[in-house]
Amino acid sequence: MTNAFLEDPPYSKRSSAANIDYIGLGLLSVWLASLQIMLDKGQELDWFGSKMIVWCAVISAAGFVAFIVRELTTAFPIVDLRILKNRNFSVGWC
Repeated sequence: MTNAFLEDPPYSKRSSAANIDYIGLGLLSVWLASLQIMLDKGQELDWFGSKMIVWCAVISAAGFVAFIVRELTTAFPIVDLRILKNRNFSVGWC
């Protein structure tokens, strides 16, 4: 009876391997990996006194900006940031 009366939502019907935003996924990985390295090794390497930590911070910031731009401009994003246009959702999310 469930199969007769219930159907999949439309957003699950369009998902396939061709719709995955691999560039967005890569930017997300670069951003979070460099941020994690910066936060993990920061105390050991004297935070911004170390060139490695500075480079991790620069890569993390650039990856974050590129990720946001990519997710706002692609048709099928990994994280749909356009949903934050809804005021009720964005206030409840904060």
